[in-house]
Amino acid sequence: MYCINELETALSTYKSISADAPGQIIWSVAENYRFEPALIEGKKLIADIGKMMSVQVIVEGSMNSSNPYFSSSWRRSFTILWRVVGTNGTLQIERGFQGQHGYLVSLYDANGQCKSSFFPFSGVTEELKAFFNDVSENTLKKGSQFVPEHRLSFVEGARDVALLEAMLKSGSRQGKQVQVKKF
Repeated sequence: MYCINELETALSTYKSISADAPGQIIWSVAENYRFEPALIEGKKLIADIGKMMSVQVIVEGSMNSSNPYFSSSWRRSFTILWRVVGTNGTLQIERGFQGQHGYLVSLYDANGQCKSSFFPFSGVTEELKAFFNDVSENTLKKGSQFVPEHRLSFVEGARDVALLEAMLKSGSRQGKQVQVKKF
């Protein structure tokens, strides 16, 4: 609950500061996953698998000290696999390399037929475009006319942390269902 309490305090402080500001304050959370075309495609395809039965997230990160990214743990080369199994099929998104770094999105139907598409990494670029657009629009549209990109909002970042915290808590309780804090 430590993270959630910190998030609630930060959000309250932001709202307090924003209330007295002459214009809208842009507070963005740098999380490029929301802008990755592969994950956006996965969100569209998830309805095709039917009722969700299980979710697997597999992270594999093997490296040694000779790797140039070894000293910065957040940049280490690793593979992530998201697999969501439903009553009508399975959606799988794998981070990897196919001539370039990106994601392979695969949709398996109930008969085992697979449709796959590869999406190169571009989330950081798309995220920066959205942020620069917000800054530009906020400058041009004074007051209430400006509507910021919701995927950059602090609330979306807080929701991510709340979900991760709930997943870790559930895992520590052998998969027992836990409540996710709403923001």
